[in-house]
Amino acid sequence: SLLFPHLDVRRNVAYGARGKPIDDAVARAEIVALLDRDVRTLSGGESQLVALARAMASDPRVLLLDEPFAALDPPRRAAMRRMMRAWQRERGLTVLHVTHDVNEAALLADTLAVLDAGRVLQSGAATEIFARPGSARVAELVGAENVLAGVASTESDGMIALHAGRLTIHAIGERTDGPAHAVIGADEIVLSRDAPVSSARNSYPARVVALGANGSLVRVELDVEGTPLVAVVTRGSARELGLAPGAGTHVSFKATAVRIC
Repeated sequence: SLLFPHLDVRRNVAYGARGKPIDDAVARAEIVALLDRDVRTLSGGESQLVALARAMASDPRVLLLDEPFAALDPPRRAAMRRMMRAWQRERGLTVLHVTHDVNEAALLADTLAVLDAGRVLQSGAATEIFARPGSARVAELVGAENVLAGVASTESDGMIALHAGRLTIHAIGERTDGPAHAVIGADEIVLSRDAPVSSARNSYPARVVALGANGSLVRVELDVEGTPLVAVVTRGSARELGLAPGAGTHVSFKATAVRIC
């Protein structure tokens, strides 16, 4: 257990505070109603919140958090992420936060280290790693939906063409010709009924394979000339486009939306 079973919630938090006030930590972790509870009666999520409050009450200079929100329900998890980010910024605190949750890392991290099987694959500014993953594996670990293997070649106009099966993807960047991967964010892919009139260098007919709702968004799995792609659209757009398994649609995305690695 994260908590001392012989102490109630109030005394668990006070133990971390070492005589300092606990009101702020208790309020931020939203555990006021739990203070007189026996810790052995707490749920997993409640125990995590009490442990978090105890850590915050200790007035740390450096804080290590290992999956601190894993047992919380989604609304509470989102609230605690926002709270932790605000508290860390207010105090200028260094937090080493371990998580498997990509959304959590995106919201909380200034500096990110991506680990796989005990090895650091890439580290640096979080915004840079999410925008420019250094390898296909890093792209997968930071949540990229579309990571396509192929062979890259430099075109006469200096752009890069990546040949993935029957699909040729155009991109901008510097890359030695040869085996490579294209990384495309699902939110960078535009769906339309017909081929759009636009400057997008990548434009293909596609077939809808499956749909999955996620709140106000719809995840659209596509077959694009034999290559699987994933796009994300709003529910309203999905209705307007008549998206359904087996339906035809058109896919387009700009060359600047493609990361070659």
